[in-house]
Amino acid sequence: MRMMNTFGRAIGTLGVGVLALGHWLWIYESYPALTRAWQMGGAVELYAGIFLIGVGVHALALVLMQRSRAA
Repeated sequence: MRMMNTFGRAIGTLGVGVLALGHWLWIYESYPALTRAWQMGGAVELYAGIFLIGVGVHALALVLMQRSRAA
């Protein structure tokens, strides 16, 4: 039961990172004037998305590695 909870958190973190990065790309391509006015917030969203994708991928790898050792 604990393994599925950890797996769910890893997938959730990965999903939030992809969503943040996708939102940044959508704003950047669709509204270039807004992007210039929103530079600092956009940078924070971009780097937070990249960070969360990294955390999600590493957590997922850790869960899968632990699961293969347990089997």
